Amino acid sequence: MEETNDAEPMVEQEKVDEERLFGILRLVFPLVLIVLVALIATGVVDADRLAAAVTSVLAIIGLVVAWWKDNNMTLMAIIRHAVWKEEK
Repeated sequence: MEETNDAEPMVEQEKVDEERLFGILRLVFPLVLIVLVALIATGVVDADRLAAAVTSVLAIIGLVVAWWKDNNMTLMAIIRHAVWKEEK
């Protein structure tokens, strides 16, 4: 009897799904930007308010990511902290 490796097709399927997701994002992101530029050009959206809103959202996301990475919440952070303490 031949043994089959079922893990190999799963890895390939996950890779295809990941590539498909990134492909969709590479299409959607520029489309959203084009729509925003059109809305700003026609005066529907105030550019200053949009810039303030985007900056606020990015600042909050940056703060959360920095907090998550700096605190020992992930396995890599715990390992990195342990190595850092040994080097001191």
